[in-house]
Amino acid sequence: MQLLGVSQQLADARNDLRYALLFDELSPFLKRAPGHIIDIGGSDGRSLVPWQTAGWTTTLIDPGATQRALPNRDIRALGSVEEATRAGLQPATVITSYHCIEHMLDIDDWITESKRLSTADTVWVIEVPFEVIYIQKLMQSRPLDRTNIHNEHLNFFTPRSLTALALRMGLEPASVKIVVTPFWHGPSVSLRMVARAASRSGQAATIKRSSPRRVRASLALSLPIWRRVAGLMFRYTRIMHPEWG
Repeated sequence: MQLLGVSQQLADARNDLRYALLFDELSPFLKRAPGHIIDIGGSDGRSLVPWQTAGWTTTLIDPGATQRALPNRDIRALGSVEEATRAGLQPATVITSYHCIEHMLDIDDWITESKRLSTADTVWVIEVPFEVIYIQKLMQSRPLDRTNIHNEHLNFFTPRSLTALALRMGLEPASVKIVVTPFWHGPSVSLRMVARAASRSGQAATIKRSSPRRVRASLALSLPIWRRVAGLMFRYTRIMHPEWG
């Protein structure tokens, strides 16, 4: 933070703005009375403050959350999904996970654990970085250990693979889109998905498996377009919201 010239106060203010905007954007998907929201991987719990203010019951699940000073004492803090399962929590109306899944070593295990906290009516909101440049580097012929990518990210998503994640969870995406949002360090390009359980009329759709060769060919065509779109969105945001950094 110091290298980027960002104070803790400025970082907190930008995060507060980010989560206030998120709450406003997600509200149309939740035309119901306040319920219970669980944020998995939410670090300091700031993402839950707008929900708490609106009357929701809020639970933060994050390693070390019980030792952190949270912004609101009414936010329940638990250290793991397993601990949350043992606690017998009220089923979640909404489950959010922002910039968490890209760190997961075993996504299937994350799905199995997280779904224990949901019901058929739970709305899921999953946001991940849209790291087009890193994906392009991973597709190059150089050995993987020489590829310059984010050293803490194990999974890299495109709109199609984020949709595939929803279908793997037995969900139907209501929205998958590229977004530019304020982060503590400035604007950041991400992918955000809102998903629900498969409709009662049938099972969730499936994505047909493709050969690695076909996947690489598809990415070779799509990535330059996504990079262009994301770049234009990023530059537009920097012009319209200079206060974001």
